[in-house]
Order: sequence, then C-alpha cells, then structure tokens
Amino acid sequence: DAYLVYILTEMTGSTSMVFTRTCESTRLLSLILRNLGLKAIPISGQMSQ
Repeated sequence: DAYLVYILTEMTGSTSMVFTRTCESTRLLSLILRNLGLKAIPISGQMSQ
C-alpha cells in the first residue's frame, strides 16, 4: 500500500487507474487516497448509470 501511494505521489499531474479485487476495496482505497490529499474517484460495477 505504501508503495502504491509513493508511485501515485511521484506521478503528480498524471492520470492513473488502479484495479482492486472488490467493490469495497475500491471504495476504501479511494477514501485512503483522498485522506492523503490525492484525487481519487471510485468506479465499480455497483454504480448507477
């Protein structure tokens, strides 16, 4: 997890996509990244269209 945050902070100004195993993991990772000051938008199959 720390390595992912390191990579994302080093790539400031770039767009990245991170895949997770579950919808809950996607939501949790998005919350963590936002709390660390990164922009994060969770996208999953449970979203309304």
